[in-house]
Amino acid sequence: MLYEVYIGTADYKNAVHYFQKYNVINDSKKAVNLERIKLEQDYKVRTQIKTLIEQKKLFKYSVVGLILVVGILILIILLIKYRSRNIKNQLEKEKLNTKMQGLKENLKAKNMVLVGKAMSEIHRTDSINEILTDLKQIKLKAINKEMQQAIDIVLKRLEKNLNTDIWKEFEISFEQVHQSFFDKLKNDYPSLTPKDRRLCALLYLDLRTKEISQITGQSFKAIENSRTRLRKKFDLTNEKVNLSTYLNTF
Repeated sequence: MLYEVYIGTADYKNAVHYFQKYNVINDSKKAVNLERIKLEQDYKVRTQIKTLIEQKKLFKYSVVGLILVVGILILIILLIKYRSRNIKNQLEKEKLNTKMQGLKENLKAKNMVLVGKAMSEIHRTDSINEILTDLKQIKLKAINKEMQQAIDIVLKRLEKNLNTDIWKEFEISFEQVHQSFFDKLKNDYPSLTPKDRRLCALLYLDLRTKEISQITGQSFKAIENSRTRLRKKFDLTNEKVNLSTYLNTF
């Protein structure tokens, strides 16, 4: 405005002076505007960069969170499968234990039948032998010949019915129940005699020496000697393990 006034009054010196001032001020304003624009651009760029960085961080956290969620889900699935497998294995184990227990009980029952049959035969044989002894005594005391002949007939009938080989029937029954037992004995100890295997079968049923003596018809001492020889063949001479216990590990 001052420049235009001085031009109007033909005061060119002052007009030039103020025009130069005007240019300086105008250039200064332009510089300020440029700086402002530059600052605004820098601010926008920094804001965009900050936004991008935050978005990148957010994306990174989202990816990490997603990975964690997926990992947790996989872990849960694996735990469920592991638990299911454990439950299934436990059920199978219980089922197997129940089956094994049933087999053991069944085997125990069969063993009791075998022992009962053997002992029944022993008692029957003992009773017949006692009757035979009594009848022979009566025969010796009988004066009547006809009475003696009658007693002889009864004696022959009793002797005919007397089972002189209890073991034979017992062995057949035992082999039907414990076939694998004899197979293992023959494979592991081929040097065992039939007599040894017979003693092993009776010991397997946990029979006492007296009972074995009655079944086999051998003396108590003979059975004890047989047990000693059997321990040597099993290499148990210096061991404290019981023969019946050892045989039951078969």
